[in-house]
Amino acid sequence: MSKNKKIPKFKTEAEERKFWEANNSDDYVIGIKPSWSLCLI
Repeated sequence: MSKNKKIPKFKTEAEERKFWEANNSDDYVIGIKPSWSLCLI
């Protein structure tokens, strides 16, 4: 398992979109666990 990378700051939405099209978000997720309390129906 690789070490998570820091998500860069983006100046525009287009810049952010281009970044995520070229990079795998799995490399940037930092200890996020699902929270069932957020899934209330």
